[in-house]
Amino acid sequence: MPIQSGDVKLLKSANMADVPEGGGAPTGVAIADGVSNAIFPDISELDRAGGRVSLRKVFPSVKTDDRDTYFGANIIVAEPPKDPLVSVTLFSSGSTFDTRVQAASRIESYLNKGPEWAGFLYENHIAGQRVIQLFQRLNDVLPNVGQTLCLVQNEGLPNQVEQYVRATAVSSVTRTFTYSGDQDYQAAIVTVDISDALRTDFAGSPATRTFSRLATAAKTRDTVVADAGTYVGVSPLVAAAAIGDFTVGAQSMFTQLVPSAQTETPISDIRMNGLSAALVSTGGSLTRTLTLGFTTTQSMHVGGPIYPGSLSITRSGITLTDAGGRLVNAGSQAGTVDYDNGIVMLSVDVFGTNAGSHDVTFTPAELPNLISEQSVMPITIEGRSLSYAFTLGTPPLPRTTNLAYLAQGRWYVLRDDGSGRLVGNDSSHGAGTVNFITGSVVVTLGAMPDVGSALVVQAYSAVTQIRASNVNLANAGKAYIPINTSGLISEEAGSKVITPGALSIGWTDGGSKLVTDNGLGQLVGDATGTVDYSAGVVRISPNVLPPKGTSILLDTTSNIGVVAPSVDLASGSIGAANIEPGSVSFSADVDFYYTWSAQGDQWPAGSGTQTEGWIFFDRAGKLYTRSAAGPGGGEVECGTINYATGNFSISLPTNLVPIFAQGPLLQN
Repeated sequence: MPIQSGDVKLLKSANMADVPEGGGAPTGVAIADGVSNAIFPDISELDRAGGRVSLRKVFPSVKTDDRDTYFGANIIVAEPPKDPLVSVTLFSSGSTFDTRVQAASRIESYLNKGPEWAGFLYENHIAGQRVIQLFQRLNDVLPNVGQTLCLVQNEGLPNQVEQYVRATAVSSVTRTFTYSGDQDYQAAIVTVDISDALRTDFAGSPATRTFSRLATAAKTRDTVVADAGTYVGVSPLVAAAAIGDFTVGAQSMFTQLVPSAQTETPISDIRMNGLSAALVSTGGSLTRTLTLGFTTTQSMHVGGPIYPGSLSITRSGITLTDAGGRLVNAGSQAGTVDYDNGIVMLSVDVFGTNAGSHDVTFTPAELPNLISEQSVMPITIEGRSLSYAFTLGTPPLPRTTNLAYLAQGRWYVLRDDGSGRLVGNDSSHGAGTVNFITGSVVVTLGAMPDVGSALVVQAYSAVTQIRASNVNLANAGKAYIPINTSGLISEEAGSKVITPGALSIGWTDGGSKLVTDNGLGQLVGDATGTVDYSAGVVRISPNVLPPKGTSILLDTTSNIGVVAPSVDLASGSIGAANIEPGSVSFSADVDFYYTWSAQGDQWPAGSGTQTEGWIFFDRAGKLYTRSAAGPGGGEVECGTINYATGNFSISLPTNLVPIFAQGPLLQN
């Protein structure tokens, strides 16, 4: 006779209970149809308050005496539970004899152990703790809130113990440790609150400057999405479906596998692209000779922050260079580089254990506060792929480019290591390159990104910072106090001409201090500085800065200089004789003359001038000039003057290429 609907039965497994040996092989005992609690027990008040996962293994079977063909079965959850806090989910393990332990492992296999975390457990941890502490480098990434780590004790041994822990809160503090008696180093102590208490003891490691874990200590591993199971359930429709419909709308595509609690905390007034310290170069490269024992136990401090990619250390024919935070010797890693603090550490004694002289070349760097530039690339079903190539709006600074993507609900981040490589915590997360000159990025992700998510790219642009120039500063670059003989603060205000050699300045600070001028525009004595005799301006830099409120007294002899007529030629006479040295001052309009070659049809060859006012003055028989727009820095020698006759000659520097407004062209 044919197979009837009543012949299809659900058979019990060997153990229908929530115990480790639950499940197992099928039995011949059928589960009664329509009987309450035939598979699961009632829900207790304790389970309703704290949550519970019940697993039951059943087997579909056909109970008939004939040999009719059975064409297969389809198992569904026809109606959801009336209690919204209860959910029913079906899945198949594919095994006939597995028990509850293997089934639970299948559910937990959504996350699998990944690469070892950059930090390790700081000292021993005991069962029952809800907080773990990690010891890691200052520039290593902290665990994210919600991230799952795996603690593994005795990995690979018969007594291996492991536990997955999820971070609910993360904080970090920088601490200073001492080794070899008087050598200090810093490390980050990261405190992680976990959702589940430790179920067993885990051995940790003490602080170490090499940031290496003891061989007997537990490993801390990152986790990656595995998604090893397929689950089916039931969800109510949001609207009735009719015959012929191609789509239906369900309330949700998600269901609960394990009890969970979630708390959301909105945060306002927080910058998504907040300030960050990114290294920028501060000028040209420097070369220093450092004599010390540079070994695996003795680090080297080069004197300040290092711009990535600019470091080289040479001794006895061996040259070490930096690449992405690594110290490289002929392609092999020999140590690490702390760019921010300018500290270099060796992992191999490439120079031996004796002291010696090291030629160190690097570009100094600084840490200005910069605001990041962020962009997103939407992931659509049409454009979803593993590899992406794009160009950033502006070229980024080294070590500032981050790329984040979402795969299977988990965020993965690739970071620029300073050498143009984009890398993650593990090679399985993906890899790529970034060009610091053009801003082009090429990346291959470790997994297909989720549709509806986006690639989030963050970088700090070189355009937002200005590199310092090597310029000649007034008064030899020293901080100075300007004194104007007119009594006004402004150096451009009208003032009295100072007679060369007749200036004296005094003040009291632990005794009397005295400064005089040497007749050549320089101050000598208890301070250094310069004197502009014709402008009547003194710039003084005390050897010892006096206290606030100290009165500085200036005594000088002033002369009324001869007012020169309008000068149109590059040489001539100012119309007076027997001139007092240091009293000559006149101005002239200088036209800067430019020529340029043809640049296509739209820019033909041509020339032009630009007029600017310049001031000329004397000092010890020589003429000097400066732009009238400046406060007096950048003086340039430009000619001579004969005090007895009043004759002068001007020979402007060739790099100015000027002419007088009404005079002949001064050719170079």
